[in-house]
Amino acid sequence: MVGTSRVSINKLMVSWAEAGFVTVERGRVTLRDLEALEDIAGADS
Repeated sequence: MVGTSRVSINKLMVSWAEAGFVTVERGRVTLRDLEALEDIAGADS
């Protein structure tokens, strides 16, 4: 995600948190559904 704006990343993280893929807490991101994130990553390649 090189060249992506901070605003875009924040929106993406919020949507992933709402979907239950991650939790975002004060300076920490916890992966909750690694398989779903791997599927997303595979879809982009």
